[in-house]
Amino acid sequence: MSLGLTNQISIKYIFVIVFFLNACANKNECQCLEGDEDLIIQKYSAKKENVQICYVNQGTFGRVIDLKICDKNSNLLIEKITLRGEDYRPTIDSIINSTVYVHYSYPRNEMENKIEILKFEDVVLGDALLDKKKLKYKYVFHNRKQK
Repeated sequence: MSLGLTNQISIKYIFVIVFFLNACANKNECQCLEGDEDLIIQKYSAKKENVQICYVNQGTFGRVIDLKICDKNSNLLIEKITLRGEDYRPTIDSIINSTVYVHYSYPRNEMENKIEILKFEDVVLGDALLDKKKLKYKYVFHNRKQK
């Protein structure tokens, strides 16, 4: 009998350890690379979320942008998407409910208006592009013409 009880206690301890390690891993993912402040493009704070936009060096392939949304209270990662960032950087404009508004400033002569909508598929890379139905937030991308 005591062997069964020992196994149950061991399993509970293992579960607690795995849960703790997973929580710590998610918390660490909310940070850009520490000590490299030049890799942080923007920090944005909304009502419930903290957002960081970070450069990620892809070696030969150049740089991409990680947009990380974290819970403001627990600092746990809620969602991370990868964006294009070769030449121009995105900027968070606002978060309203579960919609994130982001803009780029691509120079385009043919822009009649000062703002144009960018397609999700033209900006997002990686897993978020493959299955955007799994995303917790809706992303709206604009291009703002430089003055």
